[in-house]
Amino acid sequence: SSAASDVYKRQRYMCEELIATATSTGKVGEEVEQRFAELCEETGITPTVTWNTTYYNATKKQVQLGEIITCTLTHEITLQGFGTFTLPFSVTVTQSGLSRVYWK
Repeated sequence: SSAASDVYKRQRYMCEELIATATSTGKVGEEVEQRFAELCEETGITPTVTWNTTYYNATKKQVQLGEIITCTLTHEITLQGFGTFTLPFSVTVTQSGLSRVYWK
């Protein structure tokens, strides 16, 4: 479906931007949250965000240099079928990158 494809493209862009922010700051913190808000406004969608990483400091959400940071975005859409038939559908995108900040 073109609706699912369009959502996928917007989510892929969002995911790339969020990973770029997280890896360059070395954390999943305020900068990432701010960028997510900007991207939601820009793309018109608000997907669910899941982060998976090993934190150097969990309280500050810092990720040590070289550790993998993974971001998964999921957005629910409804595909229109024949007549009144609709199909709920999940669009998911996952990207990862390495922290570029050394914490000591």
